[in-house]
Amino acid sequence: MKTIGYFFQWLTVVLLISVNVLDTMAQGPYPSSTSSLSVCQNSIEPYGVVFTAGSTYTWTISDPSGIITDGATPNLKTVNWTKPGDFTLQVVETNQFGCIGAPVSINVKVNALPIAPTAVNVTECFDGNVHTGSATAGSGESIVWYDAATGGNIITAPGATSPGSYTAYAAAKNNTTTCESSARTLVTVTIYALPIAPTAVNVTECFDGNVHTGSATAGAGESIVWYDAATGGNITTAPGATAPGSYTAYAASKNNTTTCESSARTLVTVTIHALPIAPTAVNVTECFDGTVHTGSATAGAGESIVWYDAATGGNIITAPGATAPGSYTAYAAAKNNTTTCESSARTLVTVTIHALPIAPTAVNVTECFDGTVHTGSATAGTGESIVWYDAATGGNIITAPGATAPGSYTAYAAAKNNTTTCESPARTLVTVTIYAPVSTSPIYHN
Repeated sequence: MKTIGYFFQWLTVVLLISVNVLDTMAQGPYPSSTSSLSVCQNSIEPYGVVFTAGSTYTWTISDPSGIITDGATPNLKTVNWTKPGDFTLQVVETNQFGCIGAPVSINVKVNALPIAPTAVNVTECFDGNVHTGSATAGSGESIVWYDAATGGNIITAPGATSPGSYTAYAAAKNNTTTCESSARTLVTVTIYALPIAPTAVNVTECFDGNVHTGSATAGAGESIVWYDAATGGNITTAPGATAPGSYTAYAASKNNTTTCESSARTLVTVTIHALPIAPTAVNVTECFDGTVHTGSATAGAGESIVWYDAATGGNIITAPGATAPGSYTAYAAAKNNTTTCESSARTLVTVTIHALPIAPTAVNVTECFDGTVHTGSATAGTGESIVWYDAATGGNIITAPGATAPGSYTAYAAAKNNTTTCESPARTLVTVTIYAPVSTSPIYHN
């Protein structure tokens, strides 16, 4: 009987010891032994106590908006802290014998999350430099960069040198609590490609009193910006003028959407050439001789003559000239052989070939010697006079044939137009004949 009594005493001690151990195991959250914690709003945090077989656990939090979720075993829970503030997490354990342990609690400080930072996007035209985006957080906060709107990996701020679009997501992080904003802000760095330099449309004109303006051709969706220098300089207008001279400006292509300009500018030149002065006429006036006579004009050095059939407009022809009697005209313009510009005024050039008079009519003289001078003559047309020659062609100019002494005297008469001075091609032979006097013998008687 004593043996049985000792056994029950031993069993009672073991049970009392077991109860005390179980009470001790329910006295703190698992695995931390601290009495207070600091977490971030909206974080889901795991909590637990050492598990005792057969025990049940009742969890409560002082935050009515907090959400407690069961863990894998009854002694484990997760809490979604949805509201910032100071709260208490409490657990009460009831063992398998129905004994209720003292409540065990922990103070939890739920830190408010920073608001999402403000994006500082960067939009630049390509310039070979590194351009980096940024974001602005509140006081006491810094930026953490991610490659995704949620989850993802921590990276660096977006940035690059080459044209393209570069992005990253910025979260604001409280430097004291290390809590990050629940939302991340997309930050974009856009580096636009530059247009290519435009194609020059140079203008070369002869002075005509009008304004001539150069231009340049850019790509689709682009326009031209004019500068007074190849780099830097000032914005100006397209080159152009009225007066002779050379006028230049530099054209850059500008993308109408991005406003980026080409890195190179194209030189555009407007050249207005001065005109030659009108040439000097070399008119020709000739008497008809059966050969071709052609007019001409004298231009300046490095210039040539262009012939027209009118003072303005008209058609290009040849220099005036002919064989037959008449008046022949053309208009001469001076043309610069380098610029091909012509004089604004044309010079009238005239070739005049006068008709010849017909040969005069001879007025021969036949007289008996009488001691006086007898002179031949010739009759020409109206407005004409007689020129006397000693030969039918060529020869020398002499006077009309005549004499006192008996004999035969001749000369050749040409008709000369008193206005044109042209002479008849044929000459008329005019003869003066003075017969010797009659010498009668004395009268004789036979």
